[in-house]
Amino acid sequence: SSHHPYRSFWKSTVVAGLLGGEVYVAETDDTERRIVGCAVWFGPRHIMYDTAQSNGQEAQQKYSLGPLMASFSEELQQWWHAQFLPRYDNFVASALGDGAKHNSWHLQTLGVDPQYQRKGAAGLLIDVIVEKARRTGAMLCVETETETNVEVMPKGKNGIYDCSNTFIGVNGDSFPMWVLVRETN
Repeated sequence: SSHHPYRSFWKSTVVAGLLGGEVYVAETDDTERRIVGCAVWFGPRHIMYDTAQSNGQEAQQKYSLGPLMASFSEELQQWWHAQFLPRYDNFVASALGDGAKHNSWHLQTLGVDPQYQRKGAAGLLIDVIVEKARRTGAMLCVETETETNVEVMPKGKNGIYDCSNTFIGVNGDSFPMWVLVRETN
């Protein structure tokens, strides 16, 4: 629905992906060609909402991050910048090593219509980047807050490594987060 609490965040990730990353969709093969899945990826040396002034990053700040922050309460904005992002960045760096995320293909968003889950759509949206990453030896990484998503990531012959941590939200509730890495060579 248009009032889903995460709608602004998901929209901002797709806009950022269109401006500075890569967006892939899975669609039905019937005559209606309905989109049933979407993945937003950022390749090596690109991150969502990067403040660099090149390759669409300035546009990400204006058209993606700006509207997202405007949708947040002042309290949520303060938590996001002062608590969540610093802790998140430290967690990812400790899990992957300094610079590893920046040199990897990062899966920012992956969503599949519930009617089409467990039917291969997510795998297709991941495999397209696995092939790209394999050509350069880059890793794939993703962070997730749900154990179900940990299970969705394909294991691959080179394995998948994961690390988890618990965060405290703006309202005091805790939530887990996993960092998953997949080597491609």
